[in-house]
Amino acid sequence: AVVIEDWEGEGEGMQGESAKAQRFDLVKARKDGLFAALATRTSTSARRLNHRRFILYACDSVPKAFAATGFRADGRVSARELYELLHREELPLPEEADVAVPAVADPLSMEVVLRLFRELNCDPDKDRVHYLMVANHPLGMRLLQACELYRVNDVYALLKAKLDEAGDALDI
Repeated sequence: AVVIEDWEGEGEGMQGESAKAQRFDLVKARKDGLFAALATRTSTSARRLNHRRFILYACDSVPKAFAATGFRADGRVSARELYELLHREELPLPEEADVAVPAVADPLSMEVVLRLFRELNCDPDKDRVHYLMVANHPLGMRLLQACELYRVNDVYALLKAKLDEAGDALDI
């Protein structure tokens, strides 16, 4: 716990309830923030952790997201799971209405996923596809390249590129 001092620095002399009110537990606040971001309201209105969303946030590449999503089926995913994998931020929650971006505005829409399944000669309602099946298909490759959720941003490479772009302009 951290004691928050007042502007004159007299935080350590507080007594009783005012000292308890001024305490702030950083670890608890971090846990509460993560829980609020990843929790789901259920029909009983109690909040529960959405494990699938939590695991997808830990993935830093699409193959890892495939493996995590399709872990019960040897890394293969259904059409609905592929759509949810590509829309991690909009993962449907049990008590939320299915509000979606219009299909024409979404390059990763369910219609595109269904078209990919048809081109792979798979039944979207029954069959599952592996990452390599999707990645080796032209439409699947475009679909995976359009998904930027699992792309790791290399800040130092971006900074180096900007410095190289500036050239001698930054020499003082």
